[in-house]
Amino acid sequence: MNETSMPRLVKVTVNLTRPTDAALTRLAAGQGSSRTDALNRAVRLATLLHEMAPNGHFKIVLTDGLEKDIYLV
Repeated sequence: MNETSMPRLVKVTVNLTRPTDAALTRLAAGQGSSRTDALNRAVRLATLLHEMAPNGHFKIVLTDGLEKDIYLV
């Protein structure tokens, strides 16, 4: 991305628990990205999941036909 195509950033302050902070660091490292990019992606994903299942519950069917209930906590 060049400078003109990058979305503008808004500076925010968040308070994370130590385990969440460590998880964010691992997520960023696993993605090869910055903590800011990893947090932006995580928020967009959480928003998408909430829009798909506002009650926090998914039912998925695995390739073998087994059904699983997924609960977002």
